[in-house]
Amino acid sequence: MNRINICFATDNNYAKYMGLALMSVLKSANKEDNLHFFILDNNIKQEEKDKIATLQKIKPFEITYIPINEGMFKGCHFREGKITVTTYARFLAPKLINEDKLLYLDCDIFVRKSLAPFFNIDVSNYYMAGVCDIGMNRNYIANKFNGAIIPENYINAGVLLINNKKFKEENIADTLLKYAAENSLTLKYADQDCLNYVLREGIKLIDPTWNAMDSYFDPYVILKQKNKFDLLSIDPAVRHFKPWKVNNAREFREEYIGMMKESPWKEFTPKDDLSLKNFLKILYRYWLRYPAFFLTPKFYIRVKYLGFKNTILRVID
Repeated sequence: MNRINICFATDNNYAKYMGLALMSVLKSANKEDNLHFFILDNNIKQEEKDKIATLQKIKPFEITYIPINEGMFKGCHFREGKITVTTYARFLAPKLINEDKLLYLDCDIFVRKSLAPFFNIDVSNYYMAGVCDIGMNRNYIANKFNGAIIPENYINAGVLLINNKKFKEENIADTLLKYAAENSLTLKYADQDCLNYVLREGIKLIDPTWNAMDSYFDPYVILKQKNKFDLLSIDPAVRHFKPWKVNNAREFREEYIGMMKESPWKEFTPKDDLSLKNFLKILYRYWLRYPAFFLTPKFYIRVKYLGFKNTILRVID
């Protein structure tokens, strides 16, 4: 059987979304996939753990909860609602999980295909593998790190294949925590910036199907790439987005919502309202946020490929 080690990190607020992500892994798995989930647990309530346990009926799996707390991240700076204990938890995963290889997944992902091909990618000579974050501000990367990181090599930290063995051998967790403690107040993307800078010589770039972020469906972002490619029709194995937000137009959202309605968290299914009256309210909020949107080329590029309504709905917070 294909042994696949998967790690999530969450507190109780995001536990339902972690449960939904885990559910999508199960529903997409092959029969021979042997799944072991390691949950870096920042005070998840037993009620949520009981709901997750009911997912065994979809496909049997192993699960291990590993408690984490702020004391494990001394010196790191947190920001209410944005940078929390779970943000930095992936740094410690190789220390806390006794496996040579590990898939780390954020909670806001939706898995659509077996993760076995991803897990079986060879990272023996790398610290980890990830997908280029093409939506990042290139100027920020170039200026912040003085050219030490090439924007085309800057990866998103939400989906990672980690070489735990190499992490342990070189004590990488402590190096990451030290860098975070010394620099996190000036880093825009906290853990992601840390990983990309500290490990910049040992990151393997992989196909975006394993972490299809919103930027991979944004025609304006895609058309700016040096190597032109059409990813507007990508069929992702892992879709990385927040589909639970009301009225949020995102690719593959309907699949996620369909699964959500069958889940132990079905009461949290968003109740969309796209009536003309409500859409006009959304349009008004869009105008307040981008008062000169009709003067920008990127608005018309998005409208050309996505349509007017979807262009407006994509920016919902």
